[in-house]
Amino acid sequence: MNDDVYPNEDFVTDVIGKIINDDLAGVSIGYVDEFHDHDDNWFKHFGVKWRDSWIQFNLSKNGLFELEVDWANIPVPQSMSIDDCFGEIKKRIVTLIPF
Repeated sequence: MNDDVYPNEDFVTDVIGKIINDDLAGVSIGYVDEFHDHDDNWFKHFGVKWRDSWIQFNLSKNGLFELEVDWANIPVPQSMSIDDCFGEIKKRIVTLIPF
């Protein structure tokens, strides 16, 4: 395992924490996976199952940050706050979760 810090990793873990705090019974961590490609670029993926939806956070050492909800890309501007990111995720799965 590569111990170097990924840009945005703290942001991602804070968003995941917010999801867990919002709906503890309906959340499970599917996986945290770290790997590198043939060019030795390191990547880390966090998979979260929230009710009937899959949320995936994709990070790379060189600053890539992608967010997917049910395999649809969600734009994440550099200025997005943790609360805004959580809101964007919740908006996309709100029809699946009885609040």
